[in-house]
Amino acid sequence: MPTTNPRVQVTLTRATFRALNTLAKRHSRSMSSLAAEVLNDLLPQLSLALETAAALRKLSPAEQEARRRQLDIFAEQAQAHADEAQGRLYELLGSTERGTPRRAGGAQRTRPGKGATPHRTNRGV
Repeated sequence: MPTTNPRVQVTLTRATFRALNTLAKRHSRSMSSLAAEVLNDLLPQLSLALETAAALRKLSPAEQEARRRQLDIFAEQAQAHADEAQGRLYELLGSTERGTPRRAGGAQRTRPGKGATPHRTNRGV
């Protein structure tokens, strides 16, 4: 059944598109539902930041300095929120660290020279 919610069209970088497409395939979801989830998670923080910046421009210099100190605290909190969201994204991507994909069953691949025997093939023999 078609949605009655408003729609928006965006242009993504190739890297963002690939990441979103990969996530969608891995979790059998649409790219739009993942994009909507990310936006829904970040919009409250973004809205608060924009409202705070607008209010700050209306204050006297002394009041602005006091507010800037408060904004530093807010920035730290926003960074913590962004780190949490990034962690969720990596969790969805199936990695514990950036660029470190998890293997099936959670086993990490062992590299040759670190206790593993290199795979041998009969090519060139």
